[in-house]
Amino acid sequence: MALCFLYILAVVSCIPRAYTSWNWDRLQVFTYGSNSSCCPYNGTNEHCCSGIDSPDEIEWKLKYDLVMIDNSLGTKGFSKNWPLNETADDGPNCLPTSNFELCNAFKSAVAGAIKQRDPSKVVTVYRETLDCGTEGNGTAPLANPSDLWFNPFENKSVKYGDMWLVDSDGFLIPGACDFRKTVAQDYVLAHNYFGEQFQWLTDDNISGIFIDSGIIMGLRTGTREDGTLAKITVGTRRGMFNGTVTLFKRAAAMLGEHGKFLTVSLKTHFSSIIKTGGGTSGGTLCDPTESPTNIYNESAGCFPYGEEVLYSILGDDRLHFIPFREYNIPSRDFGKGDDTMSPNERRTVQADGCSAAIIDHAMEAQRGPTIACNNDGNSTGGPGPSPYWNITWMEQHAMSLGAFMMGMEEGSYFGSGLHWSDIGWHQWWDEYNHKLGKPLGRYTRDGYLFSRQFECLNVTVNCYNLQTNFKWKHC
Repeated sequence: MALCFLYILAVVSCIPRAYTSWNWDRLQVFTYGSNSSCCPYNGTNEHCCSGIDSPDEIEWKLKYDLVMIDNSLGTKGFSKNWPLNETADDGPNCLPTSNFELCNAFKSAVAGAIKQRDPSKVVTVYRETLDCGTEGNGTAPLANPSDLWFNPFENKSVKYGDMWLVDSDGFLIPGACDFRKTVAQDYVLAHNYFGEQFQWLTDDNISGIFIDSGIIMGLRTGTREDGTLAKITVGTRRGMFNGTVTLFKRAAAMLGEHGKFLTVSLKTHFSSIIKTGGGTSGGTLCDPTESPTNIYNESAGCFPYGEEVLYSILGDDRLHFIPFREYNIPSRDFGKGDDTMSPNERRTVQADGCSAAIIDHAMEAQRGPTIACNNDGNSTGGPGPSPYWNITWMEQHAMSLGAFMMGMEEGSYFGSGLHWSDIGWHQWWDEYNHKLGKPLGRYTRDGYLFSRQFECLNVTVNCYNLQTNFKWKHC
């Protein structure tokens, strides 16, 4: 596939049908967090961190504009008799392959319970990550290369080995999807994303699906059949990256045909740190001049391209693709620094990373809907202050929210809590109550100081001292 470097900065005015309820009246917020029975996290209840376990939880999540339902992987966390009459003690555990369809039925029913209360509510379900070679949801042993699976796109059976990656020495890498091959994309679409019979395409209870992109964007180098480490060239890495985005494009297009959307957790991917002046950690781009025949150094932690390639390959299907970003400042993707740095060095890295996060999200939001999650916010507890700088969890929530608001556009959603199993996700933040109004323009920047005005708010973010000021107007 040809490499693309087209850069698009047009503000998208039309949004998917699932987002027709979005408005500028106030912040549009989402929740992915704890069940009511799991708050606060006590060290053992992480298994029920982000699903729905009771009618009370339905009431809580109805407060939000977008609801993400997990209840997947090892999640139990719900009563055996609500809303389905299950026989398992704790409801359907999604790990055994035998329970996979039961778990999907449960998630659909919970989404339906929300939709029944509010048909306009945007609801997504979590689907599994990228994997080519395990049945069910990725817990069964790897298939043999000669084993067959049925490809509904081609209406025929295909060997597992035909979609696996072959390294530079010709060794087959079991279970590693080669997304340069259409057949590998077919497998993930049919098995991991949409489920048997493509149920999540046609399920009226959901607005879209949420997936993890995989830590290394579809490339799991892994080991060869003989147990030695696979060798992947830089050129293969680039091709795999583009193939993964092509998979996203196909999924978004199929969902879009049914009025739904695809949300992908980008993690550190595509953050274009070099372009946005953002320090040295998270989202670092690889050297574009490196020979494609070189062996890719996975420990380098860089990514072949920034958002230019992602959105260029997506094309018009970007309208059905919503990037999900763990938008913690300072932390995670954008310049949190290193414990070995001096305080001044670390502050500079964090300030650059904070600035990069603001600019990067603004670029994404100008292309279409976005979802940004602050995973380091809690007004009542946590191990604070933040381990990344001398600010509290509450201040870190304000910092991430203010940075998000610098670039938010129509279709942008924000959520805040402390990781996935914390009472912070059952905190209705004060900023959610205020009138917001339309933006009066783009953000302005003076060094590390960013400012933006809305009809009902003036907000400033200082990336150097990590402080935010919200000045609400009487509206």
